[in-house]
Amino acid sequence: MAANVERLKTYRSRVILFPRNSKKPTKNDASAEDVKAAKEAGHGAHAKHANVALPVSNKVEIKEGKVADYKSEGSVYRKLRDSRSEARLVGVRAKRAAEKAEEKDAKK
Repeated sequence: MAANVERLKTYRSRVILFPRNSKKPTKNDASAEDVKAAKEAGHGAHAKHANVALPVSNKVEIKEGKVADYKSEGSVYRKLRDSRSEARLVGVRAKRAAEKAEEKDAKK
């Protein structure tokens, strides 16, 4: 997240905010000199260097190989169903275990 914040701060420092009304610029608008320089440079000068100036590094490492080489972790659907069943039956199983414990104590 810190890298993304730094990237956005760099981006905001390079953005030129053109005023809506050139006769009455607001405090966040670019100065007249910045606007004039940007208009003279044109969009093409900024667009071709955009990726170099503000790189996004979210590279994913991909391991190549046959499907048979990777160990299967089982069915995700089965895991979800089992965990849902466990969560639903917690109280019933606890009650059953308590009853069995009472029966053992009663037999002794």
